[in-house]
Amino acid sequence: EKIMSRINAISPEQATGHTAEVYSAITKALGKVPNLFQAIGVNSNALQTLLGIGPSLKTISGAEKETIALVVAQKNN
Repeated sequence: EKIMSRINAISPEQATGHTAEVYSAITKALGKVPNLFQAIGVNSNALQTLLGIGPSLKTISGAEKETIALVVAQKNN
């Protein structure tokens, strides 16, 4: 029987250093740090690369934020 490894996600309260900075940018753009991003936050450089932190986050519309939140919520059940 195969057992899947678990990823220990880093919550916004646990985040320090570069991860905390990236989470701050996500919170400013989305209003919170979705669970998927917390799981990827184990490697803050990977998360920053995935998100393309910078001008692109500032251009997300309200409708796009809502769509992202709905998709993440659906994936998280």
